[in-house]
Amino acid sequence: MPRLWATSAVLALVIALVGAPAAAQSVFESASGYYEDARMRAAEDDAAGAVIQLKNALQLDDTHVPSLTLLGELLLADGQAVQAAGLLSEALLLGADSDSVTVNLVDAYLRSSQFSALLRTLPLENTRGSLRLELLAAHAQALLGLGRNNDAERLIMEALDSDPQHYRALLARSSLLLRRGNARDALRVTSALIERRPNDTQAWNAQASSLQLLGRREDAISAYQRALEFRAENTDARLSLVAL
Repeated sequence: MPRLWATSAVLALVIALVGAPAAAQSVFESASGYYEDARMRAAEDDAAGAVIQLKNALQLDDTHVPSLTLLGELLLADGQAVQAAGLLSEALLLGADSDSVTVNLVDAYLRSSQFSALLRTLPLENTRGSLRLELLAAHAQALLGLGRNNDAERLIMEALDSDPQHYRALLARSSLLLRRGNARDALRVTSALIERRPNDTQAWNAQASSLQLLGRREDAISAYQRALEFRAENTDARLSLVAL
């Protein structure tokens, strides 16, 4: 896997993101100390304080994998997908637990429309089990983002052959159905997904797109609003809602 982010670049990004540390933050002598404090703050829903402590950890050790990983997760949750992708890819290259970080990195790449980066840096080779299925579906979503519908279809079918209920693969299938003008089938798929995960912004966004294509304007508006309720930075939903 090619290295996309030099460690110094990641640290510069961290500093730019969070600014100077607050005076009230606890002081530690090691990156691990700052990380443990940040982990506790994150568990107590003090994301801002956790981010500051993780920046302090990386100033002491800019290769501290747990700090890179947690900071990437917090930024992703805050809607800063581009920055999260950089930190998570660095953590993965430095030896982070591949499965958990890879899944978060997939989300970061897709949310920030870094489709080519996903295909390039998260290859399917040598992956197995549930992670391979996740990557098959993620590759399909990235290929759809690049307009390569036929290539995406092949991967969707491979994933669904292994697991007909695979969530990300079904999301990709709904997008493919919409691309081909089959809004009714896409709506059936997304309705089933929403039953499984009623708070998932992606499923609501896909359902809204289906409703919009079917001419059900008011229902589409409501669905886009639901998508934004669960992730305010959902740019596709926001732009579609403004257009409607």
